[in-house]
Amino acid sequence: MSASRTVVEKVADWRTAYLAIKAELTPEAFRVLTDMASASDVQSINVGMVAARTVFANDRAAATVAALLTQSGIKISEADYGEGIE
Repeated sequence: MSASRTVVEKVADWRTAYLAIKAELTPEAFRVLTDMASASDVQSINVGMVAARTVFANDRAAATVAALLTQSGIKISEADYGEGIE
């Protein structure tokens, strides 16, 4: 099935997955904190730099997860969530 798909289609699937995962990992409200890295006081700069590192790490993780999902797909597995255990 994947052999009949073009590269453009595969990249489009990855991008769709990446954008969805990225939005879930790092809300836009947190991304705004990266602007503090260009502030004038040291405390705001530190907050901005920590936020930037976190956002960029989350974006890299989102890219990796999106690649794994689009490469191998989502497989439903059975899980025991402990329901009914007393």
